[in-house]
Amino acid sequence: MATLKLGDASAASAGSSVPPSRSPDTRCPETNPKRLALIAGVAIAYFAAGKAGLYFASFSASSTAVWPATGVAFAALLLIGLQAWPAILVGAFFVNLTTAGTVISSLGIATGNTLEVVVAAYLTQRYANGRKVFESSQDLFRFVGAALFAAAISATAGLRSLAYGGVASHAEFSRIWQTWWVGDIGAF
Repeated sequence: MATLKLGDASAASAGSSVPPSRSPDTRCPETNPKRLALIAGVAIAYFAAGKAGLYFASFSASSTAVWPATGVAFAALLLIGLQAWPAILVGAFFVNLTTAGTVISSLGIATGNTLEVVVAAYLTQRYANGRKVFESSQDLFRFVGAALFAAAISATAGLRSLAYGGVASHAEFSRIWQTWWVGDIGAF
């Protein structure tokens, strides 16, 4: 009996040409009920944290200096994995739709919020030791850089969406962007 090693093409060609069949109880991770419940929980937690953060909005209904939803989303992506991004998108969409947005502006803001945490989580995993980010000062500085960059994505997409929806005036662009960015940075 031959042992198949990963990357051993000669051993793979010596085997059967019939692909292995799935056992009846093997489920695709995306359809696993526990995983779906976990992702639904992330969407609900994001929504609740977003509504709590918008309680502190002062001059724009959609921009606040306190945005705990980013922290919820970032932690979820580090713990569950990047494949949990749809939960963030759904949670962010409904937070904004139920605040003061149109479907289009809410989708734009939700896309920016989702991209923000996906980029931050990816960069943290790739360059800042992932879940062990706080174990070294070098990793911590890389994480801060990732967070600063990622928060700019959300603030820019959010401001563009508000401007497109007619919710933000040009005179307030700088103030809204800075408030949004600070709120997201504070949540990391």
